[in-house]
This record gives sequence, C-alpha cells and structure tokens, in this order.
Amino acid sequence: MPAYSIAQTLPQHIAEAIARYARTEPIIPQTFGVRPPLPRRERYLMPLIAVCRDWRLAIAPLFYKCAFVNPRKDYIPENYNREISLLSDVVENNCQGFVQELYMEIMVSDLRLSSEEWEDKMPILDIRIGLSAVRSITLGLLSYGSWEYKVSPEDRDKPFEDNVHNNITTIVEQIERQACNRWKVNVFTVCPGGGSGKTKEILDIFTARLGSFIGPDPRHLSLTDVTITKPLISHLSAASLRSISIGRHKGSQQHVALVRHNANSLEKLQLYYVTTQSVLKMIWSKSTTHHTHMYPRLKTLQMTY
Repeated sequence: MPAYSIAQTLPQHIAEAIARYARTEPIIPQTFGVRPPLPRRERYLMPLIAVCRDWRLAIAPLFYKCAFVNPRKDYIPENYNREISLLSDVVENNCQGFVQELYMEIMVSDLRLSSEEWEDKMPILDIRIGLSAVRSITLGLLSYGSWEYKVSPEDRDKPFEDNVHNNITTIVEQIERQACNRWKVNVFTVCPGGGSGKTKEILDIFTARLGSFIGPDPRHLSLTDVTITKPLISHLSAASLRSISIGRHKGSQQHVALVRHNANSLEKLQLYYVTTQSVLKMIWSKSTTHHTHMYPRLKTLQMTY
C-alpha cells in the first residue's frame, strides 16, 4: 500500500491546527558583498491544507476500504496488519462510510463470558453509525492452548451454553444492523490440535448457527476448517453462490451438497486438501445422459490434494 502524508490521513481539524503553527521561510539568494537580509515573512500552509482536503476525499475510499474490528479492548493480535485501519480510528476520522471490508477475530474462550463481561470487554460493532458500504466480512475464531485449564475451577464447571448462544446472537444482531448489505463472507477457525473438549463444544454451537452470520443470500463464501452442517445447507437453499472456497475439505456429504446445489451459478471453485472420492461425488450424476454433473458457468477451478 502506498504511503500517505499526514494531511491525507489525519482528521481535518487536527491537520489545520498543525498547519497554523507551521512556517515557511523564503529562500535567500546568494549574493556577493554585504547586503541587509531579506525581511522574514510568515507564510501559513492553509492553502496547501485545502488542496490536501480535496485530495484526502479522493483517496479516502482506497485508504479506508478495509477496517479491522478489534473485539477486545485489551487485545491487539500479533499478526495484525498495520496497513489495515482499526475501525475505531476510521470512525474517529468520520470515514466509516468508505469501509467495504471488515475483519474480525474472536477468541473461542471469550464466547463463554456472561452478558455483562461480554459487554464490558468486547463491544464489537456496538457503534451508533452504519456501515452501509460493507460488502465483505471476515471472521476468525481463535483458540490457542488449553484455555479451560487457565480459568478457575468454579468458572470451569459453570454451564456456558446459554452464554455462547447469547453472545453469538449479539454478534449476529450487530452485524445485521451495521453491515446488512454484505454478500461476501469468509469464516475460518484456528485451533491447533483440534482444540479441547469445551472448545469443540463452543465451535459446534457456532457452526450450528453459522447461517445467521453468513446471511440469506451471499454471493461468495469461503470456509476454512469449518464444518458444513445440514442447517447451513438448508439456510442457503435459496442462495446462488458464484464463488465457493473450502479450506481443508473433508469430503463430507454436506461439502459435496453445498457445491452441487450451486452448480448452475458457480463461477469459481476452490477446494483444498480434497479427496478423490469427494471429487467423484461432485461430478458423477446418474440423471444425465453422460452421467456427469455439469457446472455451466465455472471459469476457475483450483484443487489441492
């Protein structure tokens, strides 16, 4: 991403305040002999700021295209890409109307928090502005290590199913309110070793409700290390996906059903760690003359075994 000047990235009133104290001096020509110095004149940079203001409006759609939603006030991910602005900074600059892509990361262990703890620690999208330009959302569910052994025995034994459902409902409601026009959704999980027992239980609850997060009519769907369930297939029954990307394809019947259901609209298909058997299931059809399931619009096909 290209570098930007302060006048392009800072809020307008801050840039103007800096410019009022900035001075420029005329270049004194080299002369021979002793002459009195040229009078010093103060020149403000306000005309330059006016130009930068117009330029800032021109580059704002590019500069603020992506925003990272930090779900936790006391947590900045180690792999946070500094080229992506935090949503809080975008809102402060009053440029939320330019955001088209949102990135979110949530720790699996945080989904078990009570409503009070969740509201206190993770106001994900609870802002008073709309993100009507958002078309793409990426959500990562992370779980590193056995977090359940780090909590107290009392908290470990508390039932958490209701809290998980309530927090997922909060996330979905905030997304529906702030980014209802999304049509590209990317969901991935990072759980080294498959996660502990409670981590798997929380992921199962989230997976069962994945359809409400994705929305009723997405065009592009990317799932990595996410189990595809029958409720999700049913939820997407009316969708016409143009692009499907499945990371760590397990060759399950639901994976195959998702691809075959969108065969007539698919333009791009990416399957990673696919099995030969699942490929045969996608292309074999007894109902056609040549026993082949057709993908008439497919232009891009990528598979890894």
